[in-house]
Amino acid sequence: MIIAGIVGCYFAWKNNQLNEGTVTGSVTSVLAGIGLIFAKDNNVTGGTVINVPNNAEAVKTSAKKDQ
Repeated sequence: MIIAGIVGCYFAWKNNQLNEGTVTGSVTSVLAGIGLIFAKDNNVTGGTVINVPNNAEAVKTSAKKDQ
């Protein structure tokens, strides 16, 4: 996404078609690509939430501990 934004802006500049629309599209593409690089889900492997098995026995055990 980042590369596409940069290449698109370059070719628009090279063909003398660089305008507000192409620059806006390129900047948006680059920023979205950077956002995807830094995006992180909370409950995935390597995340900050412990992954608990999804079964009834684990829920019962957890509920008993909370009381």
